[in-house]
Amino acid sequence: MSVKWHPLLPSVVQEYEALQRQHDLATVECQRVQEERDQAIQKLNEFQQVSHMVIEEVNAIQEDLEVERSCRQTVEILASKLKRQNRSLKRKSMLLMTSIAELRDELDRVLEEKTQALVDVDAMQGRLRDTREELLKEKHDNSVLMGETVKQKALLQKYNRVSVFAVEEFEVLQENLSLERDLRTEAERFAREMLVEQKKLKRQSQLLVQSAAPGQALQEALREVASLTQEVETQSSLLALLRKKRDVPADIQLVAQGSAGEPETHGVTTYPGEVETHGVTTYPGDVETHGVTTYPGEVETHGVTTYPGDVETHGVTTYPGEVETHGVTTYP
Repeated sequence: MSVKWHPLLPSVVQEYEALQRQHDLATVECQRVQEERDQAIQKLNEFQQVSHMVIEEVNAIQEDLEVERSCRQTVEILASKLKRQNRSLKRKSMLLMTSIAELRDELDRVLEEKTQALVDVDAMQGRLRDTREELLKEKHDNSVLMGETVKQKALLQKYNRVSVFAVEEFEVLQENLSLERDLRTEAERFAREMLVEQKKLKRQSQLLVQSAAPGQALQEALREVASLTQEVETQSSLLALLRKKRDVPADIQLVAQGSAGEPETHGVTTYPGEVETHGVTTYPGDVETHGVTTYPGEVETHGVTTYPGDVETHGVTTYPGEVETHGVTTYP
């Protein structure tokens, strides 16, 4: 499409270009104004924010001021109250000043008591430690004693079992001893009777020697003396047998090893009341002299046993009523 030429066209073009330049200037100015407006709006917003902050701060300051006012009023009230209390406390302190010295003395006394109590506590702790050590030692000793007691109980049970046998054997021995004593008494009585008979026969033999023929009378007297001597020897052997029988049996050795109260001397066991001398057992009342056992009432002199009332002179035994002169016995 072609544009036709018009005489106003150049002026119009110029005007259009001028308007275009004005429009550009207006656009630039508009942009500048818009930027200024934006900056102003931004500053206004900032001012609004700052003003809000200032208002808030002012409100906070007002609140703080109100709080300070109320606090000041409260402090004034408290100050007046404290003044009154101080005045009352001063009066009370003036009254209490008199008792401070007494309280100080009491405090010193309490401190001394506390120090002494601490010393006593230390001493008690030391004694407690010593007591604990002693207690431990006693417990150890008690445990040792308990073990020893158990051993002693076991040994006592063993001894009890042995003592039962010992008592039974002792009862048997007592019976045997009573029997032997009765037999010994009977044998001694018989021996005394035999001695009396022997003395009678001696006197009769002397009378016969003086009155009858010497040979026949002497033979009869000797025969009687021999028979009496044989009887005496029989009784003596019986006594010896009884004494041997009275010795300890072989089965008592077990009891002698485990029983208390029965000592063993020279291989011979003696029972309560018996004494062993030179291998010979003597009973209560018996005396052993020069290997010869004499019974109660008997006396051993120069190896010869004399009975009560007998007298031994120059190796010759005289009986009651007899007198020995120069080795010759005379009768009543």
